[in-house]
Amino acid sequence: MKDDYVGGQSARTVGDDYVGGQSTKTAGDASHEPYLGSNYEKGKGALGSDQHIEDTEEYDEPPKKRGAWAKTKRHCLRWWCCYAIAIFIALAAGLPIFFLVILPAVAQRVVDDADLPIYSANILTPTLWSFVVSISAGLNVPLGLKGTVHPFDLALYVKDPTDKDKFNPYVTLPVPETKIAGSGTLSVKDQTVTIQNKTELVSFLSVAVESEDFELSARGEADISLGKLKYHVKLDKTVKLKGLNRLQGFSINEAAAVLPPLADGTNLLGDVTIPNPSLVTFDMGNVTLNMLSGDLWIGTADIQNVSLNPGNNSFKLRGKLDLPTLLKNLPAILTTQMGNIGRGVISLNASGNKTVFNGEGIDWYDAVLNKLVISAEVPILKVLTDTVSQLIGGTDSPLSGLLPGLGNLGNLNFTEVMAPLTNITLPSTAGSTPSRTSAAGGATSRPASSPSATSEGVTSSRTTAAGSGATDLAAILAGLGSSG
Repeated sequence: MKDDYVGGQSARTVGDDYVGGQSTKTAGDASHEPYLGSNYEKGKGALGSDQHIEDTEEYDEPPKKRGAWAKTKRHCLRWWCCYAIAIFIALAAGLPIFFLVILPAVAQRVVDDADLPIYSANILTPTLWSFVVSISAGLNVPLGLKGTVHPFDLALYVKDPTDKDKFNPYVTLPVPETKIAGSGTLSVKDQTVTIQNKTELVSFLSVAVESEDFELSARGEADISLGKLKYHVKLDKTVKLKGLNRLQGFSINEAAAVLPPLADGTNLLGDVTIPNPSLVTFDMGNVTLNMLSGDLWIGTADIQNVSLNPGNNSFKLRGKLDLPTLLKNLPAILTTQMGNIGRGVISLNASGNKTVFNGEGIDWYDAVLNKLVISAEVPILKVLTDTVSQLIGGTDSPLSGLLPGLGNLGNLNFTEVMAPLTNITLPSTAGSTPSRTSAAGGATSRPASSPSATSEGVTSSRTTAAGSGATDLAAILAGLGSSG
């Protein structure tokens, strides 16, 4: 029998292990292969030999499938020229759009999303048509971008929520170059600006003075450089700030009557505190206020060199009370003040009269302050003690240094002090007792040589004035003069 492999299997050796990883066969294993005999064909090997019988037949393998990457690679290698041309065309058309449209839109969005907090602002050295402005504002840019904001003009205006197209700036601020690195500071320092629209300026200041909060709107166009690239952006921001809230907290801390009046007519001196809860400093100059009892005008008060800095501000006040008006309307004043007097205070109101800076009237400040009415309560006892302290030349009051040479109460001539009031007539009331005065206005009481007559005349005059609304003050004044 030939030495071909048996049963279609791989080569085997008689008596040896199967070569190639299959099970072994031996001569004598009748269950698997026929016995080959004792002698094997010479030249082919003998039984028990270590010589291997090998199968040299090869098997055909199925072809391998190509993957997606291989197909793509083969496709690109085949059509690379077409793809190169397409990429070139896309870049030629896309890069201008990217740099001229997309990036400017991104820069504009960055500006729109940027915060613009105001740190401080000053309105100084006002004139009829200009003032000096300083302002410090932050510019917080998202993503920590670095760049430069080139100089530009920033217009301040009053935003109208009902008309978005309305744009009437009242001033325009020149903003210098600003470096930003995630954040920066837009700073305008001591720039004189021209008032472009007084009506809009008055509207803005009125809201700032009368409201607890107010809005500052600004608009401008600027060039911003981010690295080597420069973009033109529009800035339109509205920032909410704390207002003056009608000067709530205004107070008259000291007050003393001056008798007789000073040479300029001043008959009231005091200390006032004016609060400024905002972060804006207002330089106003000399301010004259109308003094009111309720709605009744009773005089004026001057405050010199007013500069309202953030926080509480203290100033000296010099008042000119209109005593004839006070006495003529005394019953009405006492009636309106009755509740306050019961609490030991007098309530006074004040409104703007005029504002003068460096000898020039500032009409746009006048328009703001003339609409403002502020109130203060003055302790009656404090007024009386300060007044008496001044009259007797005392030094306990902080106002005593303002009134040198007034003498003492004993030397004060009340008739001289009250002389301007001798021709004032109080309103009569129904059922009043006729006044005992002559046609010339002189008192017709008993001769002053009699102490009792003098006392009776004074008592009668005071009773007539307080209880029945006397029609002539001459008797009162004469009595005060003789008692003084």
